Order: sequence, then structure tokens, then C-alpha cells
Amino acid sequence: MINLFKANIFRLFHTKATYIILIITVSIYLFSFAIMNAVESGRVDENSVVTVSFSEDYESSSLNPYEMLTDMMSSGFVILMIGIFSCIYTDEERKSGFLKNLPRPSRKKAGIFITKVFVVAFYTLLLVAALVLAAFLLSVKYGSVLEYAPSLYFEYMFKQVLLFTTFGTAMMVIFEIFRKGVVAIILTFLTSMALANCVNLFEAFLVYKNIVSEKCMDLIAYSQYMITTRSAALTVGSDNMVHGSTWVVGLISVLIYVIIGSLIYKKRDVI
Repeated sequence: MINLFKANIFRLFHTKATYIILIITVSIYLFSFAIMNAVESGRVDENSVVTVSFSEDYESSSLNPYEMLTDMMSSGFVILMIGIFSCIYTDEERKSGFLKNLPRPSRKKAGIFITKVFVVAFYTLLLVAALVLAAFLLSVKYGSVLEYAPSLYFEYMFKQVLLFTTFGTAMMVIFEIFRKGVVAIILTFLTSMALANCVNLFEAFLVYKNIVSEKCMDLIAYSQYMITTRSAALTVGSDNMVHGSTWVVGLISVLIYVIIGSLIYKKRDVI
């Protein structure tokens, strides 16, 4: 298992998507900050043209890099990037011939999928660390300070890392089901951006038609336990959810996806 993990880490740093998604995500964060900085500083002319610059100071109370970072992490964009990476990374293991060089018996195939989950978790930590570094550099440049205790920010970040890893694991399972990269990426977009809203509408419909009582729906609502819903509702210092801990929901969810993915690898020809 350790050698397999090392091989996957080696492949991680030799996959173009690793760097492309990292650069895109950090660039979007920096560009968003620059736009908001320009708006807050009044660098918008009569034609609504924004002059983007990092060279001018602003009031630290009006714009905080750390707050923008948490807003971005809860917006659904970062979890989408992790989902896309997971699909591409899984697809590349066949295109590169990585699996063909692993003569593992069927009973050990599950280890291939489990190892990839650890790689997704590692990449998620790497991506979040890059975003935190960008926020720190901006805060140093503009004199921003943390609005909450550092421990609350660390708790928030690690909860998001768990949720992002769970989502990435789910997308790897979807990829293994369809074996089509394009289909998996499309489903990643739909899952991260629209599925939670569709589930919410369906639950509201059941309550509206008196099929399920409102009190009962508050207890059994599936949308409460969806990874994307949890990530969007998560804030620094609070889960903003009624039922269950994010740690519990995330760990149980990732365990379920790991079991499903491992069974797929054991029962199907994954090579």
C-alpha cells in the first residue's frame, strides 16, 4: 500500500491537471480579490470599467483576504475544481498505462482505489494550503487581520478539506461507473452546482403536497446531509446545520464512497 501511494504521488506531480487546476483556482481567488479591491477603492469609471491593481491600499475593515477565502471555499467553486481533478486523475491512470504496470491480484484491487482517496486528500490539502498562502500574502501586503481566532479558521479549513475529499471520492466512483471522462466531468458540474437545489425543491414539493409533514421533513431531509450543502453552509466557527456534525457526515460519507469504489475495483476489470 505504501509503495502504491508513493507511485500515485509520483504520478500526481507528473500530471498536468495537478498544476493547471491549482493555478486556475489561485488565480480566480487573486482576480476576485483584485476586482473587489478596485470596487472598494472606487476605481470604477462612469462606464463601469474596473481598474484592477494590487498597488493601492484600502481600509482593512472593508475587505479582508481571509473572509474572501472562506467565501470562495463555501461558494462551490473549489469543490468543483477538486471534483474535476479527481475525474481527470482517475482517467489519466489508464491513459498513462499506470494500471497495466500494477500486476495485483483481484483481492488487492481495492487498495488501488483506497490509495487514490489518500492522493485526493493530499491534493486537496495542497490546494487549500496554496489558497491560504495567497490570502496570507495579501493580508501582509494590505495589513489585514483575522476576524476570528486562528483555531476557528483551522477548524473550518480542515472541515472543508474533509468535504472536498469526500466529493472528490464520489466523483471517482462516478467515473468508474461510466468510464467516460466527459460524462463524469459533466456530472461533476451538475452535482456541485444543481443537485442540492433539485433535492431541496423535491423536498419542498413533498411538504407542499402533504406527502410528508414539515416536522418530519426537518428530521429526514436528505439535503441536510449532502456534501455540497454542508460545504456551502459551513462558516468559520459554526456548521450552520441543524442535524449532525460535519465531521461525522463527512467521515461516514467518504467511508461509503470508499466501500463502493473498492467493490467496483474488485468486481470489474479496472485495467
